[in-house]
Amino acid sequence: MNQPNTTYIGVDVSKNTLEVFHPAWDKPRPFPNDPHGHRLLVRELATNGLLLHFVLEPTAGYEAALVAHLSGAGLPLSLVNPVQARAFAKASKTLAKTDSIDARSLAEFGATLKPPPTAHRSALQCKLRALSRRRSSLVAQRTAERSNLDRETDTFVRADIKALVRVIENRIAKFDREISSLIASDQETKKRHARLRQLKGVGPVLANTLVAEMPELGTLADKQIAALAGLAPYNRDSGKWSGQRFIQGGRSRVRRALHMPALTAVKHNRVLSEFYKRLTDAGKPHKVALTATMRKMLCVLNRMLADESFQPST
Repeated sequence: MNQPNTTYIGVDVSKNTLEVFHPAWDKPRPFPNDPHGHRLLVRELATNGLLLHFVLEPTAGYEAALVAHLSGAGLPLSLVNPVQARAFAKASKTLAKTDSIDARSLAEFGATLKPPPTAHRSALQCKLRALSRRRSSLVAQRTAERSNLDRETDTFVRADIKALVRVIENRIAKFDREISSLIASDQETKKRHARLRQLKGVGPVLANTLVAEMPELGTLADKQIAALAGLAPYNRDSGKWSGQRFIQGGRSRVRRALHMPALTAVKHNRVLSEFYKRLTDAGKPHKVALTATMRKMLCVLNRMLADESFQPST
């Protein structure tokens, strides 16, 4: 919960540097984006007794160590959508874009919109997310190599591609074992994972992804969970004109993980199959109906974790 006297600190993250803006400063100050810089930042800002709330954007993982440090220090932070942050900057007539300008704009974004704190992740959740994301990267490499194999005619090159695919598959299996072992090591995580698997269509990969990427599942309302995953439809209406609804933003890894299970669910899960059929019978394109099914599937899983007595229909 945001306090009325909270001071919002804007942080623009790059690989080696943090540009930090405090409202009391004339201009942003640079800090190293390393453990020493993180300690220095907290020591300098946390000594004045003010309630601090850090605002930053996800930056290809370069923010992960800072987020872990701030969480460990018990300091609230918000990871905000870069599209929203940039739109706010433009609305504030800040058209230029530099690290210093971004840091100031993020502080103003926080003070004006008061974004909710991002949930702190435990060490186990951080480890799970890292393993899950590396596995996804390996799967993408395997897909790319299989595509190369389909196009290649040279026998020597084909043999090399096949050998590489086998190596990648072995590494994927290694990560699957490590993820399963980590989930089994924590009773609460193991319980959440088993509960997710109770819904027909949810396999181990989707359950692993949701445990790793959506710790908020079961703690928020359905609309909030759908928005977090980027599955909430947005209107495009003006006057009497009604535009097509669309989805945007959110956690793309969750959406990708939901895609194949949703395809399975529309064939084997009675409730989701009927839901999908109602949409297609009403003239909705397959892609729209499938996206809505993914959203409904995620909301059902959210309710399952929120209420142990809730039994999903199959």
